[in-house]
Amino acid sequence: MDNITTNTAKTMTILLVDDDRGILFTLQKLIEKIFPDLEIIKATDGKMGLEMMEKHQPSIILSDYNMPIMNGIQFLTRVRADKSNDNIYFIMITANTETENRRNAMQIGADEFLSKPIITEVLEARLRSAFRIISMQKQLKDENTQLHNLTQELEDTIQDMAKLSVKFMHARIPTSYQTLQRVANASTWIAEQFQFSKNEIRDIELAAYLSQAGRFSLPDSLINKPVLVDGNPSSELMYSLPAATRDIVATIRTFDNIGNILFSLYENIDGSGFPSHLRAWQIPFASRIIRVCLDYEELCLYQKHTPFEALEVVKKQSQKAYDHRVVVLFENYLKSHNKNFITNDYPVRLADLKSGMILSRDIITDKGHKLLSAGALLNSSIIQKIIAHASSDPILGNIYIKK
Repeated sequence: MDNITTNTAKTMTILLVDDDRGILFTLQKLIEKIFPDLEIIKATDGKMGLEMMEKHQPSIILSDYNMPIMNGIQFLTRVRADKSNDNIYFIMITANTETENRRNAMQIGADEFLSKPIITEVLEARLRSAFRIISMQKQLKDENTQLHNLTQELEDTIQDMAKLSVKFMHARIPTSYQTLQRVANASTWIAEQFQFSKNEIRDIELAAYLSQAGRFSLPDSLINKPVLVDGNPSSELMYSLPAATRDIVATIRTFDNIGNILFSLYENIDGSGFPSHLRAWQIPFASRIIRVCLDYEELCLYQKHTPFEALEVVKKQSQKAYDHRVVVLFENYLKSHNKNFITNDYPVRLADLKSGMILSRDIITDKGHKLLSAGALLNSSIIQKIIAHASSDPILGNIYIKK
């Protein structure tokens, strides 16, 4: 016996299923003689086979086709119905004349067939083949797991390097790491509400942390200046920031998408932004999200606005500079995560609205319509109108109710 087969057999369990106890006994003795290290369990019908399979998790099933209570094809169907059993190697025992049965079994998921009467040499060959296939599948699974872990470690390392570089940037750029961390946290939360993928959210987080990298290109006299004042660049040199930021970030090849996000950071929804005067549908959604969160922080940091003043400035620019959907969700984020805004309310689903509830925040739809203002008292008629409108124009974020 080769080493692969020997080592594989030591770690495996085989389930034998046949209603003929004499055949079960014969199969057991044959297998014990050929593969003494292979653990053997038995069942006399398909129903019992399922119970034994769930209890012992065998690597191989050797089952007769014709059995009472639950025959082989029914048993195989139940086994393959559960995706967690995909790695079980299933050998069906049939007579040589049962070609139709073999065809059915193959379509459902049988891996191999064993003909009656059972010949020792053929049984040994089928099991050796099963051992090799299972061993290769396990090796492939282990390698894929290792590759996934290495990929995750690499991504984590890249993120850590990016965050570390931001801390180094702080030595020259006054925008603190904590500020950019707030931008990243708010941006990723908003992205989650729009159901961005895991990779997209990762790029948004990194882009938020690196959003000020282009400031390295500015002279010292502009380092403490905001990029925008009243929606316009505070200096002609600010027009160079998108390209400078993209060029710095693009030095890491895997950051191409992040560079594109940052290049469009200062585009406005109405087309008045820079550097390319893109309009709403042309601006990457990730850029729109980060822009709102970053501008709010810069209003507080550079222009000394209070948090409430900064939010009002952002809201006034909605649908001119900003995507109104992002602004609505950003306000919801602040009122749930920022100590300056946290309100005494709770979110409810549309289906859970009840008469007597009082809104604590405006209800805004995807198209920018304000259905109701904060403070509105809900009744059955109003609730039905909200539900009817939401069927064609979804509500942004959650609905918040006063406690």
